Amino acid sequence: MGEGNSTGKNIGVHFILHGSFTGGRHYMLLNYHDGMAICCEYGAPDLFVTFTCNPKWQEIADALAAEPGQSAADRPDITTRVFNMKFDEFLDGVKDGSSFGPIQAYLYVVEFQKRGLPHTHTLVWLKADTKDHSPSFIDGLICAELPDP
Repeated sequence: MGEGNSTGKNIGVHFILHGSFTGGRHYMLLNYHDGMAICCEYGAPDLFVTFTCNPKWQEIADALAAEPGQSAADRPDITTRVFNMKFDEFLDGVKDGSSFGPIQAYLYVVEFQKRGLPHTHTLVWLKADTKDHSPSFIDGLICAELPDP
């Protein structure tokens, strides 16, 4: 009643959000079921890839230089747009087989860290006849950058 409802008829009424409402309970459940269906079809994924936004990417730095005094945290629109461009480029490499070789399927989810930076978790299923689980193949895929102390 304190919110301006004069009749009070909507108090205590539950609303069920459709599965197309991003972030809702049904949306998450539908995505979970899609992921489990892919796992039933192709088995366990071969690769788990994390792709994280770097606020020091040159494109972000150039955009922030237009208005001095801003950081990447001040402009989530810029960081997200640059991240999306780079992630689309990465995903194109996964789809056409230039990154890991021919694939059967892929699945990804985009999340935002507490610092506001987007990152993805991507599952990749390689084609059975081209799978290579040797240590040298895996070492060729790993990339980690440690900050200078």
